[in-house]
Amino acid sequence: MRQLGLAVLVAVVSWGVDRLSFDPTWAYFDCESGSTWVLALIGGTVVLALVRLRFPATALVGAAAFFALWPAAGALLALTAFRAAGHVRPERRLRISVALAVLVDLAVAVACAQYGWTIVLAGHAVALLICVGLPFGVQVLLGKADRLVAALRERAHYLEDNYRLAHSAARLQERSRIAQEMHDQLGHRLSLISLYAGALELATTGTETAGSETYGGHEGKPEKAGREHTARTPAGLDEARLIRGTVHAAMQELRSTLGMLRSADPGEPLMQPLAQTGTKTDLALLVAESRSAGVPVALAWHGDDLADAPLPARSAAHRLVRECLTNMHRHAPGAEAAVVVERRPGRVRIEVSSGPPVLRGTAPCSAGTGLGLVGVQERVRLLGGVFSAGATAGGGFRVSAELPLADPTTPEGLPERPVAAGPTPVATRRGSGAHRRGVDDRRGIAVVLTVSLVGIPALVSAVLNGASFIVPGTDPYEDPPAGSIRIGMTQADVTTIVGEDDPLTRLAAKAVETRLPADSTCLYSLDWDGGENEVIVRYCFRVDRLVAMDEFPVRTGNQEPK
Repeated sequence: MRQLGLAVLVAVVSWGVDRLSFDPTWAYFDCESGSTWVLALIGGTVVLALVRLRFPATALVGAAAFFALWPAAGALLALTAFRAAGHVRPERRLRISVALAVLVDLAVAVACAQYGWTIVLAGHAVALLICVGLPFGVQVLLGKADRLVAALRERAHYLEDNYRLAHSAARLQERSRIAQEMHDQLGHRLSLISLYAGALELATTGTETAGSETYGGHEGKPEKAGREHTARTPAGLDEARLIRGTVHAAMQELRSTLGMLRSADPGEPLMQPLAQTGTKTDLALLVAESRSAGVPVALAWHGDDLADAPLPARSAAHRLVRECLTNMHRHAPGAEAAVVVERRPGRVRIEVSSGPPVLRGTAPCSAGTGLGLVGVQERVRLLGGVFSAGATAGGGFRVSAELPLADPTTPEGLPERPVAAGPTPVATRRGSGAHRRGVDDRRGIAVVLTVSLVGIPALVSAVLNGASFIVPGTDPYEDPPAGSIRIGMTQADVTTIVGEDDPLTRLAAKAVETRLPADSTCLYSLDWDGGENEVIVRYCFRVDRLVAMDEFPVRTGNQEPK
């Protein structure tokens, strides 16, 4: 329905333009002769506009012929040319279609127009450049724009994929750090359990030996007690051996599963002892290391120490402060920084802020790739905390996190949302290439339609109506000079040039004219000789052909007749 409405709109606008601005002499059809021609022209325009959707090459040739018969249909020709430029393939077929359309238009126009062939060729050559060349140029520009946009879109998708993979790698790296810390902590606990089990095994073995030496050489009740003890001892010994073996197997499995996750980067900072990680002493040590490097860093601690806080929360605090100070050294050298730790009931808030760089020749403060902060954010999120980071108005940077201090193994310490297995989804990509091509086609049609309905008919009208002035000596509105009359011309041709017979001039000629040629009828006209006199010109015809042409000066004032 949209295409049908477009076709009807083009037809009605073409007819309206013909009525308002076109010289009827250019059209083969007389739109004023009756409604039949008007309906035929509108119907033909609608049909060709719809045919272009299925057969664009055929519609282009047909629209060219229709344009030659009715030049007001320039919008139709432009519309079909745009369609053909975008859908006729291969290129050889497109070139043949365009050449055929141009030849058909010029041939039909020369055969049917009421002007001379020079005017027709000049006018239609420029009109075809407007109605065919302009849509082709728009289609070429749209094709280049489409390819450029497609390349930029692919580049954007590539960058999005890389950014997403980098974020995923940062999150995995942070989880590897967490696994490393778990390996160290759990391995320490399992080692203690193994030592306790070994001590229990040794103690059980020693008790068995002592019982044998004390009661082995006596009779009666001590011997009976020894036998009872010996019966109980293997069970306890087996339990101790079972505990130690289970712990040893768990240590081996833990090392094989998590030991490979240890960072092999020699520049990776060493963790503080687990008992001191994230405490006031630990964070003060990090700040002191930055100060020793010449960076002014201030530490403000509000509330109690974090020594009694769960280890995951303290590890996250240590990781956040360490990452922020490292970023400050890299991206804001010489800037002043402040570390604020505020412990509240059940929560702790940590904020690290830095000003703009102050050293000469350094780049402004930036977050770099942001992957380190992504890892910190992942750790905070796993603990159910809140994380924020961004540039400040003064050119600095601020990172803030709020962590719960509840035990993460209890319900209130668990994250509110489950941990996603994959990276955070990114924005859905744009539609397929076919859909984008359809959008570009509609955009191009809208542009061409707007130009066609307003600009192309006006340009074609101006070109065709002005073609007679462009070609010298072919102005259809200028009467041919009397000097172009030759003996043998028909009376109708002479009348077209000099006009009808003038009775007053005929009456005045009786006093000055010579005898009429035999068997002739004459036509009288008054002319001016370029001076102060007027000249009576007599044209005499025999059998509708000019046989004589005489001039008789008319005396004015005191001048003597010639």
